[in-house]
Amino acid sequence: MRWLLDKAFGGVVGFVVSTILGAAFIVLGITPRQSLAEVFLEPPSWVTNPWTRIAIVAVGVAIIMAASLWKIFSERRIVAQSATDLARNELLGLIDGARNFTSLTVRQDSGEGHFKKRLASDPIFFKLRPRLSKDFLHALRSGRVIMVEAGGDTGVPAIANSLLRELDRIEKEVRSAIG
Repeated sequence: MRWLLDKAFGGVVGFVVSTILGAAFIVLGITPRQSLAEVFLEPPSWVTNPWTRIAIVAVGVAIIMAASLWKIFSERRIVAQSATDLARNELLGLIDGARNFTSLTVRQDSGEGHFKKRLASDPIFFKLRPRLSKDFLHALRSGRVIMVEAGGDTGVPAIANSLLRELDRIEKEVRSAIG
């Protein structure tokens, strides 16, 4: 999309500049061939004026500085956007990893204590911890899970169900932030 906008903007600028030059040639009654011949054969006095030369150099330097700054800030914006996209993709990968961790841990041993112990020592938990709700972290510390899954005993620890709900909530937030 950015490429398309850049091309459209370049086309508009080119059209405007060529229209202005064409209008100036028509108003002044100059043909391009005649104007080039006059410049190369005997330049007008304002071209040889020292102040004009200084002004041309100053305008050139200003254009180069503006183009350089535009490029620098555009690249910074692109890098910042790709870092944000990378962070979102990394977070979605962590969520998938946490779901896999939950599934494997419950398959190994469906006990509540085993799951809490494995969760507390897993690196994925430490990376996701800032995004987990205070209620979930409190339930993990205290051992009391307020929300219990309805529908009978599934053999899955209540804290594992709470973790899965937290992961769903975080994923929904990330996906809504993407668009």
